Amino acid sequence: MPAYCIGSEYFSLPLLKIIREAITLVVFILFSVLHMKQKIQLNFLFAGLCTMGAVFFIFRQSTA
Repeated sequence: MPAYCIGSEYFSLPLLKIIREAITLVVFILFSVLHMKQKIQLNFLFAGLCTMGAVFFIFRQSTA
């Protein structure tokens, strides 16, 4: 939780939440593919696209 306190000086809480989810998704996909030897599935692609869309729209809203 301290990271939210530090990060909230620079970003809003919704921005921090979306950033956290994007990082978590990337780490999870890398872990599952590289360490657990799972094949990349279409679900990974769709989840990544949805998350990157959320990042795009939330950052676009904050700069407008």
